[in-house]
Amino acid sequence: LIQPYPTDFRVFLQETLVNRCKLNPAYSMRAFAKQLGLEPSFLSKLLSGQRRPSDETIRRISDRLNLDPRQRDSYLKANRN
Repeated sequence: LIQPYPTDFRVFLQETLVNRCKLNPAYSMRAFAKQLGLEPSFLSKLLSGQRRPSDETIRRISDRLNLDPRQRDSYLKANRN
């Protein structure tokens, strides 16, 4: 069963981090930030909703996570609303 991806980019990032932590209990938000090419404090603000990602941030994270272009584009479109 294929689960639809979340429509909110922040929720997608949160779920990705949670899933990685389940697979590897030693995995951390700091490790996730490093993989995404972000400062940990910036990722923390994205995850908590204190910061809204720019289109460029969504593109960069999408590339780092090898997201399907349609998924990336849906996040970009939702981010503009």
